Amino acid sequence: MHLLLVDDEELLLRSLQEVLTKAGYQVSAARNAREAIGLARKQNFDLVICDIRLPEEDGLKALSLMQPLQPGVRKILMTGYASEEKPIEAIKLGVDDYLLKPFDLDEFLKRVGRVAEMRKTELEKEELLRSSEDTLLGGLKELVETWEGEDPFRKGHSAEVARISADFGKTLKVAASELRSLEQAAWLRELGLIALGREILQGGAPLPEEQWEKIRRHPEKGAQILERFSSPKSVIETVRAHHENFDGSGYPGRLSGEDIPVSARILRAVDMYTALTSPRPHRGAFSQEDTCEIIGKASGKELDPGIGAAFLEYLKSTDEDDAFGSLRNALSEYNENNYRSLLWLARTYGEARDAEAANEAYLELLSLSRVQGDGDIVFQALLGLTSTSLQKRNLQDALRWGRLTLDEAIQMKDTYKTALALTRWAHCEMIQDSFDTASRFLEEALSFITPEEAPMEVGRVALYQLYLATKTPGSEKAAAPLEGLSQLTPPCLAGLFREEWLIFDELVRSQVIPQEPWRLVLEKAGLVGGQDAQGTGTLAEVRKDAALRLHFLGPFRVYLGNQWVREEAWRTRKVKYLFAYLCFHRARPVPEERILGEFWPDSPPQKARKSLSNAMYHLRQLLGPDRSAQWLIHERDLFRVTLSDSSWLDTEAFLSRFQEAQRFHQEGDSAKALSAAVEAKDLFQGKFVEENLDDEWLLEPRQRFSDLYAELSLILSESYFKTGNYLRAAQASQTILVESPTHEKGHIIRIEALWKAGRKEEAVKQYQKCVAVFKEELGLSPPPSIMALYLQLTQ
Repeated sequence: MHLLLVDDEELLLRSLQEVLTKAGYQVSAARNAREAIGLARKQNFDLVICDIRLPEEDGLKALSLMQPLQPGVRKILMTGYASEEKPIEAIKLGVDDYLLKPFDLDEFLKRVGRVAEMRKTELEKEELLRSSEDTLLGGLKELVETWEGEDPFRKGHSAEVARISADFGKTLKVAASELRSLEQAAWLRELGLIALGREILQGGAPLPEEQWEKIRRHPEKGAQILERFSSPKSVIETVRAHHENFDGSGYPGRLSGEDIPVSARILRAVDMYTALTSPRPHRGAFSQEDTCEIIGKASGKELDPGIGAAFLEYLKSTDEDDAFGSLRNALSEYNENNYRSLLWLARTYGEARDAEAANEAYLELLSLSRVQGDGDIVFQALLGLTSTSLQKRNLQDALRWGRLTLDEAIQMKDTYKTALALTRWAHCEMIQDSFDTASRFLEEALSFITPEEAPMEVGRVALYQLYLATKTPGSEKAAAPLEGLSQLTPPCLAGLFREEWLIFDELVRSQVIPQEPWRLVLEKAGLVGGQDAQGTGTLAEVRKDAALRLHFLGPFRVYLGNQWVREEAWRTRKVKYLFAYLCFHRARPVPEERILGEFWPDSPPQKARKSLSNAMYHLRQLLGPDRSAQWLIHERDLFRVTLSDSSWLDTEAFLSRFQEAQRFHQEGDSAKALSAAVEAKDLFQGKFVEENLDDEWLLEPRQRFSDLYAELSLILSESYFKTGNYLRAAQASQTILVESPTHEKGHIIRIEALWKAGRKEEAVKQYQKCVAVFKEELGLSPPPSIMALYLQLTQ
């Protein structure tokens, strides 16, 4: 039993608090009305014992102010002087006892105990009633769940409406008891539909008028069912009115304005949202943007304008993972230790097409990183500002930021960053039809990078060069497209910006490039089905009939059947990488706490759980009812993904081919080892989820697969060498040296392979480069084995 003791006499307050605590009560103390009301806002009390004479406000006034905050609380008043009016006011206020000071402590405890016992009996009755209601309504909820579970378009719908209604209600400061009734009504609002028969709901649109008339009666029918079960009146009235419109055009009673219960007006907004964002037999789900636009237009018509506006604000706060709230809030909490978080935030807004918000985040990042002198973050911010300026079609700003990006890369002496900057600047020149300048920048970019070092960026350059070739037909560059197509690998296509997809689509439709090469590119990327993949041992054969294809090696990509899930379909980065996380850890259920720690480590627990719930909801919307029911399992506080045999993962395929190559290599069968190693290499399209540099869970698998790829490259180079393909051996060994410049075996194979291939000058240069690398990296001469090989070859 929790008591609140209010008195401005410090000595008496402490004495009574000690006595009550020894008697077994939990006691909180306040010295004035303001403190008492503050405590009442934060905690629930069973009994308030309050002195009448208090500073500022008297005790009766304090109790009246606490009444809305603590509607069930019992009250005892204390006073040191007699008054005829005060007891009458106390009775009107519902005070349970009235004590005159000074009083005997035993008498005080006796009277406190009597009122406390009244409250205890009251709570037991409420709990009994609540338990009875829960049992009854729980049975009805199970009926609704079973009925919805038979329809893939409605499965889990009421549970989602109830969750959002309760969550939205909290933001509106709905009282706890009313919030409970709102949640129950959300669960049971469709009871009346069960009697209609499923064929009406599964029919196409538009429905005949007679069927619409039956549907319009379902709220009344549901309310009648609840009345027969003696359900709470507030639940019954909410269910009856949940299809009433604010302008009086709803059903069944054509109520309007304030005549509609507040809970029904809240439920109307949530119900509209979930209906629009869920697919139906006759239509697909509306996008979040379109849904918000429809809700905005419905405010003042179907929806209470105040509740409609509040609901749109609620949706904004839960959008973008609810991880940030708003850009301003994120920036206000930013400090110099979380550059990566702010960079991630800017990229998220950019992917969501909110160029203004992304631009603001990049500007803030640029300002803070320059103060700290972090060149890498400065470069990323400048590159982001170039991209957002291109999104906004602000060419002048794009050129300005592009120039600064290039200057920063040159100052850092980073060839990869220089290539990135040149490529973005070439894009700017292409937009203003400066094709010759763009072409020159692209050629310069290629001089800084190789396909082995930066396959995605080389692919992007190839895409731009293809585009330029279509703009300059008949020139020497017209032959470039067919050569450039080989660089448009699946990771490159997955990493394209939206503006670049427009270029890609235009190229596919153009008549300059023959359709057969395009078909091969699209087939390899999984964007069209392969006709001749069978029996070739290629990637297309492995994934041909997969219902779900997951690509972790390179950019994370998902294919539902032959349909690639594009970036905008994920809604947010968190949804995408949460799915990647659950799929990769599918061997065993993942506890909720671990997911919250990985994806929302800095959020309060309640907010983090809401973010997880929102992310799972969007994920189910993306996958659809059948797939989500089959693949996404949530039991108690455990989450797991269950994939069928028809699913295909590049990591599993890579490991299978790698182990084959390793086994054949150990057995000395170089031909079979080479065949398996080549297939494994084709599967390794880049580092593990290479585009995400922020999530810590990726570090371990990224390092593990990179180590395996280094070992595969060694098997590949040795197998090429032993089968007499020396140039390929030299190329494969170069892959090893890119990742590990002092790799002894890599240098040996490359030097000897170049020599045996007849490229003796290159072999000598490779040895000289080896000497320089060992001196620069380790301060040592090359190992004796490398020096011995060089002497053997040259003498």
